[in-house]
Amino acid sequence: MNRKRRLVLRAVLLGEGNAMKASFLGRRRREPARRRRDGRLSLERLEARYVLDGVTLAGDLFDVGQNSLAAPLDVLANDFFPADYAGQRRITSISFGSEGGAISVAADGRSLAYAPPADYFGAEVFTYVVDDQFAAEVQVRIHAPLAHDAYTIVPDGLQRPLDVLANDPFWASYAGARVITSVSTASAGGEAILAADGRSILYTPPEEPHGDDQFIYIVDGRYPARVTISIPQPLQPDQVELVQHTPTTFHLLANDPFWAGYGSTKGRRPSSPATAARCSTPPPPAPPGPTRSATSSTGPTRRA
Repeated sequence: MNRKRRLVLRAVLLGEGNAMKASFLGRRRREPARRRRDGRLSLERLEARYVLDGVTLAGDLFDVGQNSLAAPLDVLANDFFPADYAGQRRITSISFGSEGGAISVAADGRSLAYAPPADYFGAEVFTYVVDDQFAAEVQVRIHAPLAHDAYTIVPDGLQRPLDVLANDPFWASYAGARVITSVSTASAGGEAILAADGRSILYTPPEEPHGDDQFIYIVDGRYPARVTISIPQPLQPDQVELVQHTPTTFHLLANDPFWAGYGSTKGRRPSSPATAARCSTPPPPAPPGPTRSATSSTGPTRRA
């Protein structure tokens, strides 16, 4: 392997008087010492320096959009080859991606083609090898234009509009219509209907089940996001203490968290959207095509 590294170690010992900083390269200089309170000698820091006098592949970091088409990644752009290097400087192999993205080597061996896995957002990592000798890691950050939604809605049988697009971080160059094109069936029996303008979802909670109800909506026929509805239980379990042979009255409803308007609005449409606890973690916006980020040398609560 032509890659050569010279490791420079610098250690500082602290004690009485002055401290000497030295390296095994033979350089030394004096500098003021900082005394420890207990007067003992100690290692202040250890520095590692690498001198690049051989082939060095630097790690890469790229940003792409969710469900984007395959795009080229110029992973060799930041790699160092000395003037006298005799190799072909071609990518000879790649590993599988950590999340199942599609990765291939270009015909000329100078770049990669990458497409993210379907509907996935987050990070994917893989490795490429140059001239069957040198390896480096590539990290691709995959950004979604949508963010998941979470609401708390009481099971009162009322239909409510959910503005699920309000927290979606469409990137600046997003060219789609930003319209909800379809919605799935709710998992716990609630009813989710696409509004006529495609900008919101009309949701009716189930009357009996309590817990979580979930469904998926699709924007522009391409991008999915999940909506979770938490449906509270109007009653709470009770625990009482009894004294033998002593009459006792149980106030079983005293601890039950009946919501405001319980039993008085069943079947009526609310005049305005219900207040809902909403949580989301939007990923940062990203361009639709691959963009190189800062190169690594080693290597998605809102309340409404």
